[in-house]
Amino acid sequence: MRPVRPTWGSFAQFEKADPDFMAEREDVVSDEGRFNL
Repeated sequence: MRPVRPTWGSFAQFEKADPDFMAEREDVVSDEGRFNL
């Protein structure tokens, strides 16, 4: 049986993220034209 809530230790089961996953990326959706002020 597993606990209802995962623990921090459960992250060890996942693959590590790419080294550049927090790198600056261009916007997928722009805010231009979304608001009329």
